[in-house]
Amino acid sequence: MPEGVNEQGLTLTGFLFLHALFIEKGRLETTWMVLRKFGYDNDIKLRDDLLPTILSEPLIRFLCMN
Repeated sequence: MPEGVNEQGLTLTGFLFLHALFIEKGRLETTWMVLRKFGYDNDIKLRDDLLPTILSEPLIRFLCMN
């Protein structure tokens, strides 16, 4: 898949394609391992303890108001 990789590395398209292959081949644990590495929990939500480090204080205030 040529659009799956560019000069900077793996693209979003490549990432999604790769994980679709993992799932198709029954390698769900690989996809879950990657999701957990990036801070997602079993409900595929970012862990609460990571949100302050990812989101700026003004953005958190904005999101809480809406």
